[in-house]
Amino acid sequence: MAQEKNKQLAAIPTVAVFRRWLVAALAAIEVTPAGLARELDLGRNTINQFLRDELRGIDMTNAGKIQNWIIDHAAENDVELPFLRAQHE
Repeated sequence: MAQEKNKQLAAIPTVAVFRRWLVAALAAIEVTPAGLARELDLGRNTINQFLRDELRGIDMTNAGKIQNWIIDHAAENDVELPFLRAQHE
């Protein structure tokens, strides 16, 4: 029973999967990393550094803000986003 309920929980993607999705999503909505950082009141280079450095992680709070803003922006502009697949390891 618990196993069935747990299948409904959202899974969190790996950092690498989130990074690839972010690159594709930014291209789809035609927003630069710096522009997104401005929209979210993040440091100017926060997103750029994350995208350029494969060893750099990202704070889950920032990842959530980024994902939510992109999803909302895409919906407002009728843009289809790439699928963000969580990886179960």
